[in-house]
This record gives sequence, structure tokens and C-alpha cells, in this order.
Amino acid sequence: KVMIFDEPTAHLDIETEIDLKKRMLPLMQDRLVFFATHRLHWLREMDYILVMNHGQLVEQGTFDELEKKNGYFTNLMHGMRGESNDQ
Repeated sequence: KVMIFDEPTAHLDIETEIDLKKRMLPLMQDRLVFFATHRLHWLREMDYILVMNHGQLVEQGTFDELEKKNGYFTNLMHGMRGESNDQ
């Protein structure tokens, strides 16, 4: 079975989203799930991440693999957290 979500929680406050996340994750077990989101807390739950930039695939891998690359994904994460990645 395949499940497709496109920003399913974007309109929710964070408390409601976290509660819904607890209920959604078990439903995703053993399924192919496409989950488009800008909410960073979902990313660690994903087995494999496709990173897009203006409609183009720029990186892909597990969360840990993408962090180790220190590329676009890392810059995106820092930017969305309001952090500077000037090291």
C-alpha cells in the first residue's frame, strides 16, 4: 500500500501536529509513504529523504547521510532553524 501526503500538517499548530504525528507514524509502518513537508521534526522519522530545490532533486539519502554530506540539506536545515552555517 502507498500513502501520499503533501504538507498534511502545515495548517496545524505545533502541539496539534505533534499529537497527530504520534497517531500517524504507526499507520505508516510497512508502507511506502511519500511525505512532502517543510516541518523539520518529521525528517528523522523518514527512512530515505529526497531534497528538492526549485523542483530539482539536489540530494538524497538517509538523515544521517545527508547530515554528513554537509551540503544543501545541511544548509537548508540551518536556514530553517534560523541558524548561520558560516563555519
